Amino acid sequence: MNLENIIKQFPNAGIFVRDKYGQEIFEHNASKLYSPASGMKLFTTACLLDFFDENHTFDTELRCTGEVDKDGVLHGDLIIRGGWDPSLGSTRFDEDGITNLFDEFLQAIYNFGIQKIDGNVICDRGQNSKTFINKNWSKDDIPNYYAAGTSELSFHENSFTAYFTSKHQGSFTKLNKIYPRIPVKIDNKVHAGEPDSIDNAWFKNRLRSMKYRVGGTIPAYSNNFPVKGALFRPSQVMTKLFYRYLKTKKIIVPPIKKRKEINTTGLIEEYSELIHIHNSAPIDTLLKVMNQHSINLYAENLARATIKEENNLLLKKSTFFQKCFSNINLENSNAVFDDFCGLSPKNRISPSFMVDFLQAVCNSKLKTRFLTTLHDYGQTGIRAKTGTMAGVKTFSGISLEKELFFSIMINDANPLSTTALLDELASC
Repeated sequence: MNLENIIKQFPNAGIFVRDKYGQEIFEHNASKLYSPASGMKLFTTACLLDFFDENHTFDTELRCTGEVDKDGVLHGDLIIRGGWDPSLGSTRFDEDGITNLFDEFLQAIYNFGIQKIDGNVICDRGQNSKTFINKNWSKDDIPNYYAAGTSELSFHENSFTAYFTSKHQGSFTKLNKIYPRIPVKIDNKVHAGEPDSIDNAWFKNRLRSMKYRVGGTIPAYSNNFPVKGALFRPSQVMTKLFYRYLKTKKIIVPPIKKRKEINTTGLIEEYSELIHIHNSAPIDTLLKVMNQHSINLYAENLARATIKEENNLLLKKSTFFQKCFSNINLENSNAVFDDFCGLSPKNRISPSFMVDFLQAVCNSKLKTRFLTTLHDYGQTGIRAKTGTMAGVKTFSGISLEKELFFSIMINDANPLSTTALLDELASC
């Protein structure tokens, strides 16, 4: 098999391959614009590596207002202040992510001298009063985990998981449980599909509602089959779960007061004290997880974290990308950047620009850090990122063994698998 076979099967595909010396190895529709899907994360990765040093973390603060009396009772509120950490409470880094996070907070509360709390638990989401969702994302995508909105105080990757049990094909499924335990209402319309089928279940709801309908199919004879949905109010959910946790630890002084959220403009330091700082994993680790698991939330949240670093100026996507491109001596073409993760159908990139970008990154100081974040395809010597959406398949990266830069973009129905694309590249 070779790259010509892709052209025969998908004549509208775009392919560009070039060696490190600038010699063109293969070209077809290289200047044509395509949807890159998650290939967009390659640009976001380089820009974030350029913006943050390798030891940078995203910090969540636990603070308090009021006074602590001689008996250790806090007559005031606990405040959880977000810092754009997309992994807060995630199970990707810790199987018991939520429990261990709350245990960490509780120990910090004790260390601060607090034994009881006579007040509220408040989540501070900074200046951003709403979870941000790109206006060009499909409404059908938004209730599902891969389209979770961004928030300065994200929690559990702004998602929840519903677990279903199915019997014979065509039968209704049973909803067993929801994790984390949150106050959502789910209208279950999921059926059992063929025993060897894939996850074909999906969520629907009114935007920012806690009422969901879930339909589609899951494999027959499944037990606790997971289906993930987007959480539109992550900070409220975190407040309720942490309040419930503190209640079980007998830390809250009754009667229980109403939980609430606040939005601040940076003045919180003037009326509260810092109890504890929870650090995320370093930026390079977060980006590696983002690319290898293709997590859209990480791309969107981390890119928007640059707002805070740039003195809270309104983030413009063009500015975010152009600053990095200038630093790596890359001239932008007519590429269109509408989001940071690749979910927007308005993103448009050409294979030739993608190759120009990859070569520019590898000629810059970002090379080692950048390559470390990409998926390693083992003996092929390829480090690359895939992109997949309905009718879209892209595959862009570097062949370290053959010293080639490549980009393959297919925007037709039923595109090739990643394995097939690797087979084609082996002929170069």
